[in-house]
Amino acid sequence: MGTIAAIENHLVAQLRALFGDRVREVESGPAQLSEGELERILRVAPAVYVAFLAGRREVGPGIKMVGSWGVYAVAANAAGEQARRHGDARTIGAYDLVELAAAQLDQHVVPDVGTIEVREITNLFSAAFVRHGRSVYAVVLDLPMTLPAGVDPSTLADFATFHANWDVPAHGNVDPPLPADADADATDNVTLETV
Repeated sequence: MGTIAAIENHLVAQLRALFGDRVREVESGPAQLSEGELERILRVAPAVYVAFLAGRREVGPGIKMVGSWGVYAVAANAAGEQARRHGDARTIGAYDLVELAAAQLDQHVVPDVGTIEVREITNLFSAAFVRHGRSVYAVVLDLPMTLPAGVDPSTLADFATFHANWDVPAHGNVDPPLPADADADATDNVTLETV
């Protein structure tokens, strides 16, 4: 497992331990979501998600950088917008989610990597979130890190087969999950000759 994946898994574990059963889900996720995945996440609230955002190169030998992660807090409350932010006796609010996550992770030492700094907490207001009755905030974390030197090509198996199922948008059946092999608009199978 690479450094980025290991750090992301570490952050998820820290947040799961912090929130326990006060949220319905703590998972890693992509920096950009499909519409279907976003719909699912909005239904699950309250929940927390972690995603690698970017890495900014630092001067020095090797691949030294400051990696940035987003911790996304999704809050829901039937009592309305203020209750989504502030929470109540039964449901944790968005402010508590981001404040607790920031306090837990700021100056947290990731073993063999470095010390996290909270860069910012931001409101990800969107009319779509309001329509779904959700409040979404993010905590942006920075972590100095060094990426591994690379993969030894001799440890990789030969690339011998390429398989792809293609779904053409004009046919209109592109909602996740993608069609099975039998329903694909086109399929490519290419087997390379061994030398």
